[in-house]
Amino acid sequence: MTIGPEWIRLGDLLKGRRIELGRTVNSDWKYRRRFVRAHRYLLVERVAHDLEEGKRDNYDPATLRRAEVAYQLPQGAIARILADGDPGAQTATDAYAGMIGDDLAAFEVYIAEVVWFDDNPVDGRDRIAVCACLDAALKALRDHDVHGGDLVATETTSALGTDSARTWAVHERGEEPDDDGHLWITREQVTG
Repeated sequence: MTIGPEWIRLGDLLKGRRIELGRTVNSDWKYRRRFVRAHRYLLVERVAHDLEEGKRDNYDPATLRRAEVAYQLPQGAIARILADGDPGAQTATDAYAGMIGDDLAAFEVYIAEVVWFDDNPVDGRDRIAVCACLDAALKALRDHDVHGGDLVATETTSALGTDSARTWAVHERGEEPDDDGHLWITREQVTG
């Protein structure tokens, strides 16, 4: 049986998502077996393994929905990944357009850790790796040994910014965003 590249891409994204959750939610979750144990009512280890490794493509819709819940993805994200590789195409919308300031309202974004953590979770493939909420990303940044501290997100513009994409700079409170030492986050991609 030949598995299509969309299932390999899905596996890479799910694995990256689990690792991200292991950094931002529960450090045990970076290990698949412990992640499955924590979500035993949603996943079994064989399904998690097959999904992350792109081993098969014959899952029923209920299994895929349970996987979305376990990996904390929005409903329909797996179908969108399989269709066009974009898990957040329908999540980063004006519905989340609240002001992001001191309260750091949740906003669905892609985040690649290469800037802050020197780690590319998808081995050099497209840098859109993990669907995460901005507040969870900022928590991970605040807790980071080197780059931690009092960080805020400021809506700004950059070379990445377009009329259809919101862009934020993550920077220290009291400092102005600049072109060095912060993480650019858009709903489409990340650069440093």
